[in-house]
Amino acid sequence: MGQLTLCPFFKPPKQCTIDMAELVADYVKQLCLSEYANCDKYKNVEKVENSNEVYSAVMVAPCDEYSPCPYFKKLLINDMCVYKCTVTDQYLTLFRIKKCVELYKLCPFRRVVEARG
Repeated sequence: MGQLTLCPFFKPPKQCTIDMAELVADYVKQLCLSEYANCDKYKNVEKVENSNEVYSAVMVAPCDEYSPCPYFKKLLINDMCVYKCTVTDQYLTLFRIKKCVELYKLCPFRRVVEARG
């Protein structure tokens, strides 16, 4: 039997980190564990067009990072993820990803945008 190729957004036992949804077992078996390129969620994740803008040593992270911040955007690059702040239009470093995940309510960029209405 061939080796399974896991979707980069799959978090065991059955969670999709694209939208943090709980997945049903049959969906996991069929798509997440082998045919994820056919998954509608996977197809709709934005891909990084210009990889010259991404410094993999400090920007590429696992795809299971999640922040409730509406300006925290997940993008795919070679089955790994980079994250972008849509307020600043910049890719985030690993340090900033951690801040967006843990301290998103304190983000000055987010507060300025929301204060403007």
